[in-house]
This record gives sequence, structure tokens and C-alpha cells, in this order.
Amino acid sequence: MIGTMNKIPEVLISKYSELIQEQLITIEDIEHSNLDFSAIDVLIGGAELTENNLEKFPNLKLIFTFSSGVNFLPFNYLKTRKIQVANSRGLHAEHMSEHAIGLMLSLTRGLKQSAIAQSQKKWLPENSYPFSSVNGKEICIVGAGAIGQAVARKAKAFDMQVTGVKRNVERLKNFDKIYPNSELSSAISTADFVVLLTPLTEATHHLFNQRIFDNMKASSYFINLSRGGTVDEHALYDVLIQGKIMGAALDVFEQEPLNQFSPFWELDNVIITPHTAGVISDYIDRALIIFSENLKLFRTNKKMINQVDLDLEY
Repeated sequence: MIGTMNKIPEVLISKYSELIQEQLITIEDIEHSNLDFSAIDVLIGGAELTENNLEKFPNLKLIFTFSSGVNFLPFNYLKTRKIQVANSRGLHAEHMSEHAIGLMLSLTRGLKQSAIAQSQKKWLPENSYPFSSVNGKEICIVGAGAIGQAVARKAKAFDMQVTGVKRNVERLKNFDKIYPNSELSSAISTADFVVLLTPLTEATHHLFNQRIFDNMKASSYFINLSRGGTVDEHALYDVLIQGKIMGAALDVFEQEPLNQFSPFWELDNVIITPHTAGVISDYIDRALIIFSENLKLFRTNKKMINQVDLDLEY
């Protein structure tokens, strides 16, 4: 039986129970019925999948997360119990890549400043912002997975030079060059835009620190759509106020929601979006389709398309 900790509309519960030909039931319904948690061998959830909560499910074999990032999971505990994990990798590629391109255009065309001026009924003079273009510029995508590859494809429509940073170096369509993780400093040193898309793991915690930011060009922009913990925010703030990079667009922060007293709110050269790069109106429906495809593989003892490596933690 499949349990879900996520709030899924009843219409989708019925729809996907029929699609996967298994009963899909919310944890609330289990608690208010004669069923017990031992009947659940597959569980859908998110940040509430703590070790304490998982101990309630003695026969759990598979966890599915609606997010692609799984840094919140208790990996050592999962390995001990041999619980497999599948995520929603691939679901976010198109709309997150659109978000990235939108932020690049906003940064270069002064759209934030124009929106503020509009709310104040002000007509800004032409010299009010350092307008530039993305056309022909170099973009470095740190984390060249499904989302990064979608960003690369769209960037080529602007005739951009595209480089990437990836754990396993390989030839990828729409990328002019791929660097290994060990050459991150070199990869970003010539880029006009750096887009961060890596998962958050022990290895990527504060991946972008003072040393890395110091290797970026003063005319460059930094965009973070990964997780807040991948960036040393103190270092980022310093390079922004010191003019060591031109600006930044930030969708994620170490503490969310971002505290109202955060100094990032006050920076004219920063665009903030509230962790919405991965949001789309039919998100749950799309995620459940990915889940159903992986569940079929799991039930037939085949490797899942979206299986998470418990050692790499993504």
C-alpha cells in the first residue's frame, strides 16, 4: 500500500490510485481508519520524512519525493534500513530553465528597476541603469543535469557560449565545454553569467565561498536556483556591496522564508524570488506521473529512472 504525507487533492488521489492500480492513501486517513502503518511499503513525502517519522513504517521499502532535491532525508538511516528513494528529477527542467533565462534578462534589462519606478509613477532616464544584453555572452552552468541542459538549450537561442561544470565530464549537446568539479574556479572565471544548479550535499555545502566568488568577473552576474546552503551568503553579500560582481538573482536562501531584516532585501543589484523557480500550477499532477512510472519499475524489481544514490545523496 502507498501512503502520502503530502497534501494531494482527493481528485488526484482517486485518479492515481486507478492509474497505478494500487491504493493511495493519506497518512491522516490511515490514522482515522482501522489500518496501521505496517501496511505501507511505499511512502510519498518531503521535509517531514524525518527518522522519527519513518520509524512508524516498519515495512517501508521505497520513498518518493515531489522535489528533486533530497538533502533533507536521513541518508544514514535509509541505508541502514535499505530503503530506496526516487525523486522528481526532470519535472523541473523546462520551467526552472525559463526562470533562469527570465532572471538573466531581468538583470541585464533593468526590469526590477522599471517595475519599482512604475509603482512610483516615475519615468526613469536612459542612464539610470547599466543596460546590457545576454546575446553572445558566456554562461557557466554549475550542475549540468536535466535543468542545466534545458538552460543550455535556451541559452543557445541567444547565441551564448555555454560552459558547464559536472562531476562526470562528458560531451553534452548545447555545451561548448564541460569542466570537472575540480576546475570550478577556472570555469567561472570567464563567464558573464554563473547559474548554480547543484544539489545540496556535504560536498556542495558553501561550494560558492569567498575564494570562488573572487574568481568571477566584476561584470558578471550570479544566479542561484539550487539550495541556499550551497552558497556562503556572507561572502556573496560582501562581493555584491563591494562591486566585485555586477549583481545576483537569488531564488533560495539558507533560511527560508528570508528574514525581513536580511540585508539582501536592500540591494539594488539583487533580484529575489521566493523559492518559486520550481513552482508550476499542475506540479502535483506532473510529479505523480513521474511517481507512477517509477513505481512500475520498482514493483518489477527494475532500476528506477529517478533513483537516488544514497551514497552521493542525489
